[in-house]
Amino acid sequence: MTKLLLSLSLKCAFLLLLSLPSIVIGQTSGDKVVERSMSSVVTVLTGTGSGLLDKLGSGIVVRNDGVILTAYHVVKDASQVQIRLKNGEIYDKVDLLGFDERRDVAALKIPGANLSAVDVSLDEPSVGHKIFVISNPQSLTWTVTDGLISAVRMADDIPNAGHGFKVLQFSAPVSAGSSGGLLTDENGKALGLVVSSLSSGQNLNFAVPISSISGLASSQIISSFGRGTSLELPQATRPPSSTDLMKADPKAILQNAKFLHIYSGSDLINDQMMENALMLLPEFERWKLAIVKDSKLADVEINVEHDLFTWDYRYSMTDRRTNILLASGKVTVWDGRIASGKFAKQIIEKLRPGREAPKPAEDKKKEGEKKKN
Repeated sequence: MTKLLLSLSLKCAFLLLLSLPSIVIGQTSGDKVVERSMSSVVTVLTGTGSGLLDKLGSGIVVRNDGVILTAYHVVKDASQVQIRLKNGEIYDKVDLLGFDERRDVAALKIPGANLSAVDVSLDEPSVGHKIFVISNPQSLTWTVTDGLISAVRMADDIPNAGHGFKVLQFSAPVSAGSSGGLLTDENGKALGLVVSSLSSGQNLNFAVPISSISGLASSQIISSFGRGTSLELPQATRPPSSTDLMKADPKAILQNAKFLHIYSGSDLINDQMMENALMLLPEFERWKLAIVKDSKLADVEINVEHDLFTWDYRYSMTDRRTNILLASGKVTVWDGRIASGKFAKQIIEKLRPGREAPKPAEDKKKEGEKKKN
């Protein structure tokens, strides 16, 4: 009788084990989920036509024939777009299929095939749900962070987020470059597209449910971006050391400078005035100088200011990497536009050495005669 009861107990235990949900027996571990999802996340680079990088973001492959969803603000006003896949492939031809400005989402198309697309979850996640984010924060491509679904709420509850649509609030850390990133659950199901973050002491980050925007993937091409062939990821730079400062040659820095960033805290002489003044001078085009809006891309930073309650205007030129002062000057005039013109000529003279062969004495004599006449 004891043997019979033991046999029946073992059989019941075996049948109970078989009846357990398959997810318990064959559950995919977090690292496997992330590894599988990474190939569906892309890096999005945009430019404004100068050939230089303007913005960097993330995107999600939602269809294996090359349809990608990203945050609309990443590609808005872009003249050039480039898409990079996890396997190293780069696409310079990118089309815009459509966008939903309210939700800050855009659909892109690249001429790819058999790409790894996400598996979209049609179910709304519950609060406390474990999630992963895969994105490109601060140019650190394919970075993974984890956290929880903090809330499922209407955008109306969030300052300046818009209204009339749901968002997923989550706690995984994100930063610049994460816009358009993938929010996925523990089983590799795509839950949301990262769109924004609130600056605060907490991780207040938001994603739009992919199930609510997947219809954009079926849109037709409405426009094409310029080719992003020249766009490159920013290179990581280390802070200058004392040795770097000792070895730095201000003359060489000025001679090799090409990209200029201009900034001002004054209304009387602003960056636009200086840009116009510099670009009017023939040397600006002849030396192939360029003005960049992102200081990180600059070789030299130029600051222009006005001294309060005076007619004094000042400028300074600084090496962007070492912060070494390269040149400075002051003029006393009654208008910022006049000061801009004078500063532009002074800056060009500081950049001139080594860029052009010195003029023969005969040419200098002729120039002097022309000035006299």
